[in-house]
Amino acid sequence: MDNLPQTQQATDLAPPPGTTPVRLTAGPINLPLKILSTLPEILKLEIENPLFKDSGKQIDTLNKIVRMLAPRFDGDADKKAAGLEWISFCQGFRLTAPEIIEAYTMALKKELKIFDENKAYKSSEYEGEFIKVYPNLSLITAGEILKAYIEHKRIDKQLERGKNMIEKFLNPPIPETKEQRKERHLKLWEQLKYSILENKKCTHAFLFYEALVKKGAFKNFVGNEAAQTVVIKQKMHRILVIESENKKTIFNRNEIFHLKLLCKSKDYVLPDVIDFALNRLKGMAIVEVKNDLVYNHVKKQIKKINDESENRQSEKS
Repeated sequence: MDNLPQTQQATDLAPPPGTTPVRLTAGPINLPLKILSTLPEILKLEIENPLFKDSGKQIDTLNKIVRMLAPRFDGDADKKAAGLEWISFCQGFRLTAPEIIEAYTMALKKELKIFDENKAYKSSEYEGEFIKVYPNLSLITAGEILKAYIEHKRIDKQLERGKNMIEKFLNPPIPETKEQRKERHLKLWEQLKYSILENKKCTHAFLFYEALVKKGAFKNFVGNEAAQTVVIKQKMHRILVIESENKKTIFNRNEIFHLKLLCKSKDYVLPDVIDFALNRLKGMAIVEVKNDLVYNHVKKQIKKINDESENRQSEKS
């Protein structure tokens, strides 16, 4: 009977069915398991666990790192002192226990480079030396590894994608009314025509692609899959060329290298780790191809209307 209030309290605090508690910067929330299952692993390591200093798993994490590094100690006293210093040091970083283990794992695999806080990195393929990991609990090395991992998280595209998914769940977009949608559509159409008349680029022309297809436009393109493949691949390569010349890149060097080979050879086998980048590049290329088709189509229509108007004026005079 004495335990009944505690049982009731635990029930009250239990997450709703189909959800699990996660830790976000703004505070804990109950996230649907359906969304959690689609998030990238790098984000799950962060939000599914408490910070290392609050985890109660400091010793377990230390033991895991010790097994990974196999350091030598001068007796039990030295081992205990080194371990406590390492734990105290790592608790100063806003990382979870699994993240610390992942950081050391990446360092051992030569996947982390020394982070220079004087540089503003835009890509995970930034210049720098790979961190050298030795069989000890060096706090200097620990600092290099954990800082590099934090920087790796900052510029990781999949982590950014996962956070955007959570943001959409927390703040779902408000549906437009029919009138608002019609007004926005008309405004975008007028902006497209203005861009064409001013001979300027228009990045939203693709929004009118499906509507124009229904009206019979682009028949030769829509009905020719071979032509679509060629044009999209050419656009993919063009995007990669621009990426290579741009300091603010969407893809890292390794992704650009493999994707360029794929664009040049239909038989090239792309590594699995590049699949996400490929899907993103293909999506970008398709949007740009549609954008070009719509822009050129509307440009021809405007010219046709202007020519007909001039002819009528000539006939009247």
